[in-house]
Amino acid sequence: MRKRIAAIDARASSVLNSILNLADREGVSIFPLALPSGDPKRLPLPSPVITGLYSAARTRLQNLADRSGGQLNEIQRLDQMSRLYVEVAAQLRALYTVAYQPPGDRARGKWHEIKIQLMQPELIARTKPGYYAR
Repeated sequence: MRKRIAAIDARASSVLNSILNLADREGVSIFPLALPSGDPKRLPLPSPVITGLYSAARTRLQNLADRSGGQLNEIQRLDQMSRLYVEVAAQLRALYTVAYQPPGDRARGKWHEIKIQLMQPELIARTKPGYYAR
């Protein structure tokens, strides 16, 4: 039973955590794709365990996007992929890099949280929640 609960817990995945840590270190943004087959409402016989697994998978996709500065995208049909590619490409072309120099020395290889606040509310900042000092 414990193994089943660990599979449902979205934070309990060692694979997910290693991917997130690698993306942090490499500065990679991830734009996961959620397909309609991942919607537990569309299952013919949804059980609490299956619904929990689908929910955990969705949470993991959202974690990938949030932690890496990407965005979770959804499509309902495969023919919507071309529109999605155009949107992601446009977002990547509109990226800006902000340089940050912390005061004093930072421990190398350690995670440091940051928060970006915008002065213009009509703008959107999609950022990473921190960085590894190099």
